Amino acid sequence: MIHTLPLTENGISCGVVEYREEGCYLVFTIDAPPWGNGLKKVWLTSEQGARMLLGTLQPDQHRLRLCRKISRSALRCCGLDAPCGALVNPGAVAAPRPSALPEGWHPMEALPMEDKALCQLLQQAQGGMWQEQGDQVRIRYPWKPGKAVPVMPLFRFGSRNGAWWEIRLHRG
Repeated sequence: MIHTLPLTENGISCGVVEYREEGCYLVFTIDAPPWGNGLKKVWLTSEQGARMLLGTLQPDQHRLRLCRKISRSALRCCGLDAPCGALVNPGAVAAPRPSALPEGWHPMEALPMEDKALCQLLQQAQGGMWQEQGDQVRIRYPWKPGKAVPVMPLFRFGSRNGAWWEIRLHRG
């Protein structure tokens, strides 16, 4: 059975993403007429705001095409149990960030730590956020398949929590 997702760029519909189930994989296909200039990177999205790079549309015989097979576990790890759409982000090299962090979380730039060297190291990884919880500071980074956990050699107690790597630092 073939399912479809809306494909949009800047809120304007520019086609559909078709996908079908193939065992423990989903096979995504896009075949659209060309529009605009530049690279067209396509991101799968969920209703909760999770995003995962599907790939870059390729010109082929006056069409833009993409075909990619992704395991269900890779989609789940990125928070995409049920993709609801796809966004085109021209020439992007990083995932579009949600406009706001979850309630109670702060950007890494504002991390309150006395150890300045450790603070700088933690701030280097992109997409991190933190929150205070009692005598702990919880730090989260987006998890991506194949990407190393930031500063893992320093923290053995890092754990994967959904689509995030989480590190808990005790104050004291």
